[in-house]
Amino acid sequence: MTLSKLSRRQFLKRTSAFGIALGFPVAAKTTEIERGTAALIGTSLGMPDGFEAVGRAFSRTPVFASPSLEAPSRSFFQPDSVYPLEGLAGDGWWYQVENGYVPREAVQPILPYHRPAPLEGEGWVEMIAPFTAVREYCAGSAPIMGRLVFGAVVYVHDRLRDDFGILWYMVSAGKDSNSHYGWATAAHFRAFAPTPPALQHPTLWIDSHRMRMAVYDGDKLIGESAIYAPPLLPGSAVIQTHHPAKTIRMSPSLRPSMIELKRPNGAPLTLCGANWHNRFGQEMDATEAGRYPSPFVELPIFTARWLYGLVNAMRQKIEIVIE
Repeated sequence: MTLSKLSRRQFLKRTSAFGIALGFPVAAKTTEIERGTAALIGTSLGMPDGFEAVGRAFSRTPVFASPSLEAPSRSFFQPDSVYPLEGLAGDGWWYQVENGYVPREAVQPILPYHRPAPLEGEGWVEMIAPFTAVREYCAGSAPIMGRLVFGAVVYVHDRLRDDFGILWYMVSAGKDSNSHYGWATAAHFRAFAPTPPALQHPTLWIDSHRMRMAVYDGDKLIGESAIYAPPLLPGSAVIQTHHPAKTIRMSPSLRPSMIELKRPNGAPLTLCGANWHNRFGQEMDATEAGRYPSPFVELPIFTARWLYGLVNAMRQKIEIVIE
């Protein structure tokens, strides 16, 4: 039986058991290490071996004594500070940390930092530090033009080493020479080179009603991820283009691992990574969805990176079903 012939009921039956591991809503009861890690980050796709779950605070965030906004706060996470994520609570919508609990939406799951090998020549790189400043020229005292956070993907055009021996990259949002340039510390980036998964007959199922995305190889479930999207009309789609990163005319403008789809009626649909929120598993509200000229499905950075590697390797062979 091919996957495209699976009924919706069969699809839900196949994915619901695995969905428990994603923390929506009963992941707090999960004890297996792999499922627990998938629950913490909202996906089982693109999880590196030996993943240690740490989180970056989006803004100043209270640490509550219990998983409730009415509980007293014990301390605060400062913006861009990083802390180990010890588990889930509150039906999966809270992270347990050393001194208490923080709302899941307040923290971006990221990888612990490991110093990368420098890039040789030009090419795409991804942010692996919690955050970095983009400066006007390659010096720590240079004016700050902007900032990037974990998961951002940019293009390196040049490199220079300053008087202190620090290597800097000249980066922009794309290869286009019209892009705005800036300088950032090279040690905060690694080459963007997702390893493509070895699949033969990949099918991507997008279920915007349950806020899930599942990937199959034939009828074998490969993995599942929570998504953040508006309700979508059921049907199919084909891949038009894909980009390591692309800018759009709305904030935030830089979108990593962008995959552009087309529906049978010609309507566009876009998949991309999101590193500015952690609302995966929730439905995008009408006000936010209305800001986009066409529907966007936002994915955890790990999911988006993994999916880009798959699309880059076998774009023409991927079947896409929307439920």
